[in-house]
Amino acid sequence: MTAKRQARARLLALCLASPVILLDIPESFAADASEPIAYIGHGAFFDNSGNQIKLTQEFIEKAQAYYRQRLLSSMPADKATAFSDAEKGVSQPSTSSRQNNLVLQNRSLRSLTRHSTDPDAGRIASILNALDYALKSQIPERADTGVPTRKFIPEPQVREFLEKQTFQLQQALPLANTTKGGQQYIDECRSNGVPIPPPVGKLDPAGTAGWRSLGFIPKEAQFIVGSPAEVRVFTSATPAGMCIALPRYADDSKQSVALDGVICLGQLTSKVCFWDNQMPASDGQGGTQGVTFEFATGEQIPIGVPDLKIDPKGRFQGGGFDLNNGQGGVCTNCHAGENPYIIHPKVDLGGGLLMGKLNKPPLNLPTFSTDRYDPFVPPSWPQNATSEAAAKVPSACGVCHEKDGPGGRFPQLSTALQGYCGTILRQAIEKTMPPGNPGSLQNDPEVKNFLALCLASPDVSMADSTP
Repeated sequence: MTAKRQARARLLALCLASPVILLDIPESFAADASEPIAYIGHGAFFDNSGNQIKLTQEFIEKAQAYYRQRLLSSMPADKATAFSDAEKGVSQPSTSSRQNNLVLQNRSLRSLTRHSTDPDAGRIASILNALDYALKSQIPERADTGVPTRKFIPEPQVREFLEKQTFQLQQALPLANTTKGGQQYIDECRSNGVPIPPPVGKLDPAGTAGWRSLGFIPKEAQFIVGSPAEVRVFTSATPAGMCIALPRYADDSKQSVALDGVICLGQLTSKVCFWDNQMPASDGQGGTQGVTFEFATGEQIPIGVPDLKIDPKGRFQGGGFDLNNGQGGVCTNCHAGENPYIIHPKVDLGGGLLMGKLNKPPLNLPTFSTDRYDPFVPPSWPQNATSEAAAKVPSACGVCHEKDGPGGRFPQLSTALQGYCGTILRQAIEKTMPPGNPGSLQNDPEVKNFLALCLASPDVSMADSTP
């Protein structure tokens, strides 16, 4: 046995891998240190340290005040004045609650992102859209006053105002280049060897004519905690590849699905496409944004385009550019590296089925392609163009996280991947890796230096850009 193989055998358990978090978000991802929300995903909000934020009305009020000031500060004085004049209309409806006011403020701020020249306006738009979705639940006043309840209905005068009022400024600035959505996105994915998944909710025990349920990720193993998360898979022979969906149920009753991201990988082409339970809707300013919807357990939701025979309500899972500036966040901010799926090898989905064994007999799922995966996503999202240079990967991790290794290569770490660095890598180091002794490497100098790369700007010249 060669020295390298001996090292692999001894250190195989030390690879840094992470739990599946299907996203589940822009031109720059280097959030300011004072920014209240660094990134979002799967309906959750995170700070600059990667900690999940417990939303309160008090927090949302401060966050929206921050984004208002930031967006306005990048605008010419005449446009800032024009916005302030338009914003005065928000105070017209008389409201009796703080949350009604937050809903109105959010509406005006979302319009502001289309006119601000802040280089992070696209990312901020996603955060504000996600806050808008969060405000559809009753948010507690403070952390000590309760937890969000199922639904918040604005007062009639607020609803009427929102239906009629638009915030318009002259010469709006586009935030991103156009790309494909709807049927064009489906065609683009199919022509590049990516399987097109069946409707969400269509089940098949074999996982070839519909989705196969593999079980649930235990709550204590989730890095984004709060709701039952089921792992479903679909495999395709032509084109060769697979899809994973992660229905996140609204609560323990599992009567409705709140979030359901879908990621599909072409086994031979390494191309990847993303869908989510968001539908493109007008933002009132001549553009669109992805708007999340819930659906009942057992309902089938078409992929990419409406099909009234499948869902008479006309709902569908948006994909590609239909997710731009959406409420679900930027998928590739967390899903980065050799493969698009984030796998926690020791998580038991039920009955002894470990996530790390999905690509082993008897399932033999094609979780990896021939090269580092190449995503079809909005141009402002991270493009997964580079892997971390092998020389920078800790020796305890490199035996797994290398080309053709069981964990695959890491993405290049930098401030451009806050989701991956904060939610995935950091928590894996602290909580789950290495599998035989979780957390034992977090004080290792090599590992600490590796994680410190997340604080630096991207330097492509120092990364592995080969396929």
